[in-house]
Amino acid sequence: MLPGAITAIVAIAQLTQALPPAGETRYALVVGAHVGRSDETTLAYAGKDAKRVSEVLIELGGFQPDNVVTLQDPDAGRFREALGRLNLRVRSERAAGRSSLLMVYYSGHADQRALHLGESLLPWDELVTTVQGSAAELRLLVVDACRSGSATRVKGFHAEEPAALPPLPDPSAEGVAIFASATQGEDAQESDAIGASFFTHHLLAGLRGAADEDGDAAVTLEEVYRYARDQTVASTVTTRTGVQHPTYRYDFKGRQNVVLTSVTPSRSQGRAVLPGDGAFFFHERAADGPLAAEVHSRGRGTRVLLPSGRYVVRWRRPDRYYEGPLEVVAGKDAAVDPQKMRVFEYARLVRKGGGPGLAAGLLTFGTVGAAALERYGPGVGAGVALGVELEAIGIDAVLWYAQAVTTAGADQAGLAAIQRELGVLAGVRKAFDFGPLAVSIGLRGGAIFTRQDYGDPNEAARHTALPALEVPLRLDLALGGPFSLVAEGGVRVLGVEVQRDLDTTESKTVLVGWGRLGLGVGL
Repeated sequence: MLPGAITAIVAIAQLTQALPPAGETRYALVVGAHVGRSDETTLAYAGKDAKRVSEVLIELGGFQPDNVVTLQDPDAGRFREALGRLNLRVRSERAAGRSSLLMVYYSGHADQRALHLGESLLPWDELVTTVQGSAAELRLLVVDACRSGSATRVKGFHAEEPAALPPLPDPSAEGVAIFASATQGEDAQESDAIGASFFTHHLLAGLRGAADEDGDAAVTLEEVYRYARDQTVASTVTTRTGVQHPTYRYDFKGRQNVVLTSVTPSRSQGRAVLPGDGAFFFHERAADGPLAAEVHSRGRGTRVLLPSGRYVVRWRRPDRYYEGPLEVVAGKDAAVDPQKMRVFEYARLVRKGGGPGLAAGLLTFGTVGAAALERYGPGVGAGVALGVELEAIGIDAVLWYAQAVTTAGADQAGLAAIQRELGVLAGVRKAFDFGPLAVSIGLRGGAIFTRQDYGDPNEAARHTALPALEVPLRLDLALGGPFSLVAEGGVRVLGVEVQRDLDTTESKTVLVGWGRLGLGVGL
């Protein structure tokens, strides 16, 4: 990740074919360092990212468990020692005439000169030189360096001076590939919502099969870069830090691309087959369980490897989202079937914490209720409401018009009178979901403006503005797609000035009931 963060994959390869030759051995050193220097905030997800990288390498990348060394919070000396031991094993492979691959992954703090392993430093020059000098035919260096912030953390270097990538191999050297999670002048980021860095999160999903563009069950360097780049840009475009653009440089001198993972079912992995385009979220065991994978599918037939187990799948499309269970069995394909999934409007997804942050909806309704003023019958009318759903609460504004009639005129002469009212209220609601039904209760405040017209042409119309407070109880029944049937009722408290005689008025609090029935549509 660049200024503020570096995630780079440096591949120095001398392969003449895309797939490693038979008998190739793959080695990896995977390091997660939560603690940097004393002036740097402890990171939340460095260890988790490292653990996930190790799992994917073993499950999909052809790395044997004994050949993957995972370190949590080592100092620079321990890092050097572990890398040195792996390089000795690589040399023994080469001496025996066998080919090998070496990958080094680091997640933690850094600046432009060195990795920060607690108070100890590992210089970039030393790390890059050691990786380049390995006897492995293919050498990969992956560095995810970060500093901590708030819910979305800026990932990158300690900002003492402008950051830059450490010296890279000569671009003319054959078989050189570089991934970087951000371009120069940008910060890379991590998120509490996904529990990882954006780039590593999407990189791992790509390695699991989301990046397999041609459907050949093999994920190459180019494929995984394009996928991680596109999804990182999409994920960071609305963050406070700003959009993050991963970059990729390589030179294979006309050679076939290097395959990083194989997307075929195994003894521990099953394969989820996706029914179409959109974003798929796989949660372990339950809808509120850990997020196992986030996959952005380009179309029907995308295949993604997952550990065997039970998942709840959320499929987000532009107009709706689907949710349903999926059981992944090792060695087999499991189709995500929309016919077995429930369909919800986006407001419900947002309340579950899995949506885009907010969802808007429009409601048109008919209304009936006690009139705002005495001596009038029930008021009947229509209105509209605009609502925004957040994860914790809903916010809405209501506008309606109604009129009520009485046969008692101002002078009690039997003349008909009409009360017209225009209500404007806004407030908050808290919703609770029960299957297709959402129940919410809230509080709104505003004003009702009334006009009283009498049948007597000598009697002038009267205008009143009444402060109002109402407590709504609302039921939303999902009808499919963006539509819902909405019923709402409650009580309203009005502040009324009552004229007792020609010279006397008094303030009075009036409690009235009301109800609404309408059709809601998600926007």
